Amino acid sequence: LECQSTADGTMEIRMWEYDAQIALMEKEYRNGVLHVNFPDSAVIYLRSSKTTSDELKICIHVRQKQLQYGIPILKVKDYTLEELFEKQLWMLIPFYIFRYEKEFRKIDGNQKQLSGLRLEYEKIAEMLDQECQSGHMKPITCGALCELSNNVVKKLASKYSNVEKEVTEVMGGKVLNYRSKEIYLEGCAFGREEGRKEGQKESIVQLVTRKYQLGDSPEKIAKDLLMREEEVEEILGKVVSEKVE
Repeated sequence: LECQSTADGTMEIRMWEYDAQIALMEKEYRNGVLHVNFPDSAVIYLRSSKTTSDELKICIHVRQKQLQYGIPILKVKDYTLEELFEKQLWMLIPFYIFRYEKEFRKIDGNQKQLSGLRLEYEKIAEMLDQECQSGHMKPITCGALCELSNNVVKKLASKYSNVEKEVTEVMGGKVLNYRSKEIYLEGCAFGREEGRKEGQKESIVQLVTRKYQLGDSPEKIAKDLLMREEEVEEILGKVVSEKVE
């Protein structure tokens, strides 16, 4: 799989090299003949237009014969948000913002369009939550996708502060939540394996306290850390009592 944002004239060469290397690794001799099978490779274009081709073409010349074949080009713009999740093309989610690149200037100065962009990313965050809760995706993977989405929009929309703000406010908050979940789950596993329950409890208390200080409600903390709301309230009650004493 080759991923590139703009065509530079060298893609075909690199794809040929990759495919040939893979074919040689899986070579097979049958009846004195060397057989090589080229992989079903593809190219992802993060940027594309109406004139962008649907495939890269390579032609092999051997003596008086020639063989031409095409390598499919997958264009990020062609996939709806629903398709990215249905086909589990999760790695393309951080690059979803590319479809709006040519409209950044217009969106940046239009509150209605900015609100629409924010709603779309809130939908992405919700769909990531669903994948995580269903067990199809690990919290650390969700967090990485959110963080990469943040990094991509910061680079791509650096001149459009409102666009950057709407996306990063949504995805940035999710990064903290997913990291918290992963730390909590790792703490549980570590506690079970090592028997260090006190250390585990201390880590959980610190996480709960920190999120409460940042303004999260007990209900939200419980949801983010996969805990019962009663457990969160008990921890917060003890912390408050200790401060009073």
